[in-house]
This record gives sequence, C-alpha cells and structure tokens, in this order.
Amino acid sequence: MQTLKEEVRNNICRAAVDEFWKKGFCNASMRAIAKNAGITVGNLYRYFKDKEDLFNAVIFETHARLIRYVKHNIGLMMNRPGKSFFEHMADTILAIRKENLRELIILFEGSRGTRYENVKEEVINMVEKFVNDEYLPGIKGFTKGLDPFISHVIASGFIEGLIMINKRYDDSCQLRRAISQFINFYFQNSI
Repeated sequence: MQTLKEEVRNNICRAAVDEFWKKGFCNASMRAIAKNAGITVGNLYRYFKDKEDLFNAVIFETHARLIRYVKHNIGLMMNRPGKSFFEHMADTILAIRKENLRELIILFEGSRGTRYENVKEEVINMVEKFVNDEYLPGIKGFTKGLDPFISHVIASGFIEGLIMINKRYDDSCQLRRAISQFINFYFQNSI
C-alpha cells in the first residue's frame, strides 16, 4: 500500500478550494478537483472518502474560528470600551479573511448541501441576539414596541454587507475604508 503524502493532500485541498469557490459544494466535481490536483480520481478517494469529507477538510478550521470569534466578541462586548461590537465583528471577519478569504466566502455562500449550510444564518442569529438584547436598548429614543423581526433584518444586512465588501476589495486599505464607511453609515448611533 502506498503511503499518503502530505504534499498530495495539500494539492488536493488547494484544488478543492478553487473548485468550491467557483461552483459551491453542490456543483463541485471530484473529477475536476483530482484533475487540478494532478492526480487520478481513484487516488483522491484514498485521501478523502467523499466530497463532503473533502469539503469538511478545507472548511472546518475556518468555521471553527468564525464561530469562536463571534461568540468571543458577543461574550466580551461589555468589557471593550472604544470600539463598537460591529467594529469588532468586522475585525473578526478581516482576521479570518487575511488567511482564508475563499474558505470564508465558501462557508457563507457555497456550503449548501453540507452540515455547514446554515452557518450564515447561525452567525446572523448570534448578531441578531446581540442587536436585540444590547444594541437597540442602548439607543436613545428606542421603543420597546419595535417589531422583533427588525433585529433580524439589521443583523442580516450587517453580515451580508460584510460579505459583499470582502468579496469586492482586494486592497486592504480600500477594504478597511469601505468597512469603516459601512459601519459608520449602518450603525451611526453606536459609534
């Protein structure tokens, strides 16, 4: 039996990220991944049992970091003077983006059909809880009779906006400026 090689595994993962980036999980082809990794399909299956196993291998760490950072930001928000929760959330996305932009976007937009397919909604729900419990009550003139769905709309718009900005800008200065402008406009009451 031939031993598995780390270099081959890494080539497969790089090819998989490219394929999932272009086509998402459902439309990605194991044959195309194998071809782009420079191996046969049969050899690919020696490294990964199926497409979902491969998807998990390239997405797992990015997912774990994202959820850990979001929970950390929410849990420690009250002990962070100076920056708003939304600025910290943007910093979280930027930190993950720095090393794993494609994986982050795949996670949010290309994971349908996997156990990660609800991750965007999971993050939105965490942000929504913060908006509802902490952000809206802190706004002067906030009325308790506000439709609870508004918190979901605010959180959804915020996460979708961050995703769109991250996909649009490659230059880090332009990216930071766009995110700052977005947060200042979107949450002018919190800054």
